Amino acid sequence: MQMIVCASINHWEGSYDLNFLKFCFFQTYAVIGIICFYQYIYIMSIQESLELKGIAILMMLFLHLFNISENVDLCVNTLYFWNGKPLVLALSRITAFCVPIYIFLSGYGLGLKFLKGGDMGNVQRISKLYINYWVIFILFVGLGCIVNPEIYPKNMSTFVLNFIGYECSYNYEWWFLFPYIILVLLSKYIFTFFLNLKKKTLVWTMVGLFGMHIGGNLLGKPLSGITAEFHIVQHLLWVVSLIFMFVCGAVFAKYAIFDWAKAVCNRMKNGKLILGSVFIVLLILRMMLGPSVINPLFVLPAMMIYLCFVRPARLSGVLRYFGKHSTNMWLIHTFFAYYLFKDFVYGFKYPIVIYCVLILLSLASSYVVTWMNRPLQGLWDKYVLRVKHG
Repeated sequence: MQMIVCASINHWEGSYDLNFLKFCFFQTYAVIGIICFYQYIYIMSIQESLELKGIAILMMLFLHLFNISENVDLCVNTLYFWNGKPLVLALSRITAFCVPIYIFLSGYGLGLKFLKGGDMGNVQRISKLYINYWVIFILFVGLGCIVNPEIYPKNMSTFVLNFIGYECSYNYEWWFLFPYIILVLLSKYIFTFFLNLKKKTLVWTMVGLFGMHIGGNLLGKPLSGITAEFHIVQHLLWVVSLIFMFVCGAVFAKYAIFDWAKAVCNRMKNGKLILGSVFIVLLILRMMLGPSVINPLFVLPAMMIYLCFVRPARLSGVLRYFGKHSTNMWLIHTFFAYYLFKDFVYGFKYPIVIYCVLILLSLASSYVVTWMNRPLQGLWDKYVLRVKHG
């Protein structure tokens, strides 16, 4: 079992030599050092967070369509990268930013709630997520029993373990659900430890967390036999690989690093031009260099640069629109792309058409799920209020 589908592009993976690891740790130290020694008052807005979620979900759909050579071979490819590989395959390296963005935003939002004090509302958050997940589960697994009865529902044990998110054999791209729930439940204790460290200690601790992130990814293949039999080991490896970006989000929230980035940009002569050039270089380098395990080192500066720019209102609105549907589209899209309707989706041949079709199918399904989910969430909210007030 692969370590992380959403962030892995195995056919591009390079070797982990000593110089490469030194490079990774140097970048980590530099980025976290910047974070910890500056403090401003700017807080990323909900609207900006939705924009980033919108970018992440559009990246995720592209990634899962074109990150595997066998799937790309099903397409009519007319554009190629400098090394002769199809351009969509090269671009999929950039779109593997989606998981680091999501887990960063989760850490950022939860970090803000932690810093405000009081109840973080984690049980309520997880409950709402499960209700949403179960609506999609019933719809698409039920459909799968008709369209692909060889996979769905198998046996009662498989059904129950997938229903609670502990297994993801019905849809492997649901792997993120259970580790995310673990991190949310532990977030208060995680942040109590990390956000109370002195700045210099925090820098070195974050470097250590990045080392754990690398280790969690590298151990996936050697331990594949164990993780296939003992799912808890797989979940622990996923948690270890995600915790770096999760804590980074909380650290960004505490030290308001986005304001520092904007302040630096505004002080620089031709700052927007320079940062725009750096942004493009980052994306090109990501298409050319290194394994997916280094994605966080590209995602952190890329988000900082993106938020430094004034985005066109229409673009921001479109991204926020997709951001609002991002959870549903994540949980839905691979039923169309892989498990139930792959031949239909890839039957459109041209990558841009295939991508647009998947977006439309996922988005339309999201509206159906939202329509079904809203009254259930309302009933749950009423139940919670009744319990609170006795």
